[in-house]
Amino acid sequence: QVERVLQEFHVEAAGGHFAPRVTTLKIMKVGYYWPRVFSDCYTWIKRCKNCAFFKGKERLATLPLHPISVDQPFMQWGLDFIGVINPNSSQGHKWILTVTDYFTKWTKEVAFKEANESSVLDFYEGIVTRFGVPATIISDNALAFIGSK
Repeated sequence: QVERVLQEFHVEAAGGHFAPRVTTLKIMKVGYYWPRVFSDCYTWIKRCKNCAFFKGKERLATLPLHPISVDQPFMQWGLDFIGVINPNSSQGHKWILTVTDYFTKWTKEVAFKEANESSVLDFYEGIVTRFGVPATIISDNALAFIGSK
């Protein structure tokens, strides 16, 4: 029964892969107790494969931010796809292409069925006719952004 309680309070719905002390306190808060509850909890969590895999990953050093200076609106844009959206829209769209103007922080989003070069070009043509050609476009170099067209 100890294994079942530890599984329930560390992994399953009541869990969350918390540290041994937090998990032990959660167990005791609902009324479970046995003489070795703290040490059993510690030992059991130390064997948790998910915790071992992710341990320390949140403590990675963050990279310094480098502010981007832009002189006027619509000179520098950031483009990115969001998706796959699940469930798809009623029209079958499963990707959202976003553009952000780095000066004004204005955004525009359009839904697409595929994240490909053709989608980017359709979006780009529509936005350039309204705002002009930007001096710089920043993307994550996904295949849709580095096509041959």
